[in-house]
Formats: sequence, structure tokens, C-alpha cells
Amino acid sequence: MVFCPNQVSLSSPQSVASTTVQAESPACVPAQVVGVSYPAEVTQPSAAHHKKLARQDPGRISTATQRARQDALRTLNGLRIVAPALRVACANTSSQEDQVAAFTAMMANANAFAVSTCPSIGMDPSKETDRWAVGMLERAFIEAGAPQQLSTQSAQSLRTLAIASAKTVAMDGFTPDPDETAASALRIGLVRGMGKVCAAHQRFDFLRNDADDDMATSAQHLVDQACAIVASRVNALAPASERRSLMLALVEEGGEIMAQCWDQEAALAIRAMKGRTREAIATWRHANPNGLPLTPVFDRFRRQMARLSKLLATPRPR
Repeated sequence: MVFCPNQVSLSSPQSVASTTVQAESPACVPAQVVGVSYPAEVTQPSAAHHKKLARQDPGRISTATQRARQDALRTLNGLRIVAPALRVACANTSSQEDQVAAFTAMMANANAFAVSTCPSIGMDPSKETDRWAVGMLERAFIEAGAPQQLSTQSAQSLRTLAIASAKTVAMDGFTPDPDETAASALRIGLVRGMGKVCAAHQRFDFLRNDADDDMATSAQHLVDQACAIVASRVNALAPASERRSLMLALVEEGGEIMAQCWDQEAALAIRAMKGRTREAIATWRHANPNGLPLTPVFDRFRRQMARLSKLLATPRPR
């Protein structure tokens, strides 16, 4: 049985860590991985077997094919969630017990975040058709927490962003969308992109005290730049589905770029503060309760997105 998000039990987190996994490299892979079990040996039926079955019973092979497709998709979806969680769990310790504990807590927290956030973006986590949204939100949570577990404040900011993406963040005609599934995918894409920025904020918050407001402002900058690129690079006659696909890619990639800009400006700020005493910094913070401005971050981000837009228009070698 391959990991599937809906196999994580929030009511009894301990119960999902009972399966033992034999790993080739114990130093980097937890011996117990939540919700994952591996049989000793898996032998898939041969192509010849399927052809014979198709001749004997066409209905049965159709059912088997559908089941195989579902299993493959389940494995793929599980990989997208388990792989980043495993990387985070193994990043800071070589202890098997610590890795298992980190992985177990991370998966339970990620699932709780996803399930509680889904209704905010119009998705029902109990519906099989909406389970993809749970998986995407789980991955957003895990990626935002790297390399350490996401803080409570940042997790709340990420949830606030999800709500904002559905209610207040204007996407210049991209939401609301008659195709609710596409609209939800776009909202989740924004959460995933901003997850990287939440992680950067967790590393250095510019001495500011309102994470929710800072992340909402950052999200609006991200959306504005993404919309500007779509408007300038995509003909208005292009199908809405193509425009949405580009918008989705831009908010996810743009989040990576903004997080990088955040880290670069943070490094400059930290370097400037190193020459000051603790007393001087405390005095400055008392006089500036709102902390350092985020303007340098957004200015750098706008320049990078402008470069991206120009590069998109540059012919590439064939």
C-alpha cells in the first residue's frame, strides 16, 4: 500500500507510525515512515498476461486498467508529499528516532493544515474529487517549513493567505472563475508560491511584528507581477485555460523568486546590524516598532520579475 494523504489519522497520530520500512541507508532514511508499507517483493503481471486476459474477459481488463491507473496516480501523489517531508526530516539529524518523530509530526501537522484550509478555498477534503487539493496544501505546508518545522505563526500566516487568495487577493479576472476546480488550483498555487516566502520570513522577519499583514502584502505584490506578465506576454485571444496555466506557473515560480529576494535583502540587513550593539538595536526597535521596511524586498522582486518577462520574450536557440 502506497502512502495516500487520506491515510493520515489526526485523531491518533501514533497509529500511523507503526509500519516498519527496511531502508538501504539507515543514516538518511527513517526506519519507520508514516503511512508507507513495502511488501517484501512486488511482481507485476506481464504484458502477455494482460493481452490474454483482454481476449478472455474485456470487461475485467478494463477494470484492472482503471485500478492500475488509480494506483499509479496515488503513488505519484504520495511521492510529491512524502519526498519533501523525508528531506526535511533527515536534514538536521542522523538519529533514526529523531527522523521518525520529525516525519510523523510533520505529516500530521501538514494534514491538519490542509484539511482545515480546504473549506477556505471552496474545497471539501472529505470528497474524493477534492483530495488532490489536500495533497497540494500538504506539500505547500511542508515546503514552507523547510529546513525546520513551520512555526505556529508562519502556519497561521499560510492559512490566512489561503483565505485571502479566495476572498481578497484580486487576480485581475482570474478569480472568481466559472471553473471552480481551476480557480482552486490557482489559489493553491498562490499558497505554494507564498509558502517559500513564509519560510524566508521565518528565517528573518525584518524585526516586524505583523506576519499576516506582511504576507498578505507580499502575496498582492506576487499576484500583481504575475498578472502584468500574463497581460504583456499572452494575447487576449488565447484560451482562458492557457492563461490560467501561465498564471499558475508564475505565482509558483514567482514565490521562489520573492523568497530569494527576501533572503538577499535579509543578508544585507543582518550585515548592517552586526556593527551595532544590542543596546543600540533595542533603542532602534523601540523607536521603530514596525521594524525595517519591506520596500527593498519588493523593489528587488519587481526588477527580477521584469527581467523574467524580458527573457520570456527572447527567442531561444532551437
